[in-house]
Amino acid sequence: MARHFRLSVALVSVVAGGLLAGMTAAALPAAAHTSILFADTYKLRVVNDSGSKTDFAVYQVDPGFSAAAVPLVWQDVPLNAKAETGLSWNPDYSFSLSNSADLKPGALYRPVQTLSVSPGEPREERADLTDSHGVLGMHRSPSMQTDGTLSLYTAKAIPTGDGSMALGMAGRPASVLKVEPNETLTFSPHPSYWITAGTFTEGEVINPRKVSDPLHLNFGRDGEITVTLHPGGRWTVS
Repeated sequence: MARHFRLSVALVSVVAGGLLAGMTAAALPAAAHTSILFADTYKLRVVNDSGSKTDFAVYQVDPGFSAAAVPLVWQDVPLNAKAETGLSWNPDYSFSLSNSADLKPGALYRPVQTLSVSPGEPREERADLTDSHGVLGMHRSPSMQTDGTLSLYTAKAIPTGDGSMALGMAGRPASVLKVEPNETLTFSPHPSYWITAGTFTEGEVINPRKVSDPLHLNFGRDGEITVTLHPGGRWTVS
């Protein structure tokens, strides 16, 4: 069985554009790995003008990804009142694997293995997931596809509901879904990003429809943006 997903990760759109606001509704790779399709560095500055200490959660949402996939808190940024900080990253991709299939909001996704992958890079855009005596494992699989997609094959022997896998960026898992046997999952990354404020833990499963005062961010041509949270959950972008 094959599943094909158009991926939109969350927080600040890596695809160049103007500014957009609004929406109602850890194992790291051994080395940095930049895709030939996404070679730029992006910078986000977060300013806490809310009047109290706040956690800022950067997360990725993609309505075209899969009904079964759920977003994780990609980066958790705690800030005291009147404090600010800067984040920067390259949009390097990875697959990760967890022994838990609990994807309820509030559950923590804890990867036991992470493998860097690179869309558009021959031999580095596919991974295979196998089961050996009840232990899930993941390894790179030779492939020559150069169409800018990522793919993950799951073997027939993998038990249903025994684990989950995530697509990550910059060494952190971002969107997770339960592992099913005998599938080829194909992802075409088109990242967009979101940020919200509250109380969060990195790797926490979230329900984007229940997030309070989320902000959808689109980078300009310079790849930099500043967001400020004011009292009452009001955001400004510059």
